[in-house]
Amino acid sequence: MSSDLSGRLATIEYCAFYQNKARTTGTGYGGALRLEGRTLVRHSTFFRNTAGEGCGVSVSGDSGIVAIENCNITFNANSGIQVLGTGNLSMECSNLYDNTGGHIVGTADTSDYTGRLIFEDPLFCDTANADFTLSSFSPCTMDSSPCDLYIGQYYMSACDYCCNLAGDVNNDGFGPDLIDIQYLTNALFLGGPAIPCPEEGDANGNGNVDMIDVQYLVNAVFHGGPAPVCP
Repeated sequence: MSSDLSGRLATIEYCAFYQNKARTTGTGYGGALRLEGRTLVRHSTFFRNTAGEGCGVSVSGDSGIVAIENCNITFNANSGIQVLGTGNLSMECSNLYDNTGGHIVGTADTSDYTGRLIFEDPLFCDTANADFTLSSFSPCTMDSSPCDLYIGQYYMSACDYCCNLAGDVNNDGFGPDLIDIQYLTNALFLGGPAIPCPEEGDANGNGNVDMIDVQYLVNAVFHGGPAPVCP
């Protein structure tokens, strides 16, 4: 989708942009949105889009600021946002996570966004079925976001379930592996960071997260034991 309204303000809100594609070579910019001019994008979710750059949003032109507010831009196949040339980008209270080519690339001054963005797994309820409602554990709910407003397309948490990859204790989208074992050990016994999604730490699926899950992960990762399960 392209936007160039020559001075008028366009508003895009409450949308989900999921698995859209632009060319991955040449001028393949903006897998979901390619914007020029005065545009406000808010309360929207960009997930697993593909492009050469700016899989979620590509910003160009000098006819006004593109403002992105309260958006989840996550798991895109290259950079999440691209700013070309004299394009102007403003961001408030949004989440950028696991965009493999970087979160914001190009000519944007990313130092301007310090403190207004988060970089955490949004813990969607069911990405396999394109359900982008937020788990109650999500950092993007009204109770957890940095601006006391929800981030993304949906305004309320819809599930207490967040296990998308069993045994992925640190919720980085990989594993289970040694890093997950270390994370779980630190969380349980050494005062380390809390487990983002408790279900992913419950490796044996018995409803508890404890030393038995550490042993279960060690056995699965290094000794050919049963794979972790979601409870």
